[in-house]
Order: sequence, then C-alpha cells, then structure tokens
Amino acid sequence: MDPQLELDSILIALRGASLEEQAAIGRGDLASLLHVAPPQLVDKIIKMARRDNRVRCALAASRYYCGLGKTICDKIDSVVSAPFPAALQPRRKPSSRR
Repeated sequence: MDPQLELDSILIALRGASLEEQAAIGRGDLASLLHVAPPQLVDKIIKMARRDNRVRCALAASRYYCGLGKTICDKIDSVVSAPFPAALQPRRKPSSRR
C-alpha cells in the first residue's frame, strides 16, 4: 500500500478513537508505517503530532515499536516529551453574568 494512503487510513481511524485505541493504533499500524515510510512522511507525521493530540498519543505509543534510527527517535521524543500546546493555555474563567 502507498505510505500516504496508509497514513490517511490511520488518521481516519484516530478521529473517533479512545486513548486506548489511539495507543493501539500507534503500536500497530503507525509503527509499521514509520518503519517503511520515507523521511519526508515521517517528518510530516511528527509535524502533525505537534498540532493533534490524537496523532501525538499514537506516535508516543509507536516510538518504541517502530525500529527507527536514533535521529528520528530523537525528533519524536522532542515532540512527545513536551507539553501539548493546548495544555499550556490558561483556562477561561466562567462568566458571572446571568
């Protein structure tokens, strides 16, 4: 199968997946894809993980199952070890208007 089509299929599966399912997709399909994907596609997935917490969760799970080299693993680690950007934003205070 074409790696881009595999990624598209993975992204569709992640849309409605629970956290456990996201991790399972990461350990299975995403890890398999990362093992054979061209470097540009791996970089694209890493970039997506910065914006999408579902991709980030799957990527974190796949990291130890994909058999990638140290350079790529270091890139993945830099993304999954940093706090997700949305978690850093202050929460809005509830409005007291009625």
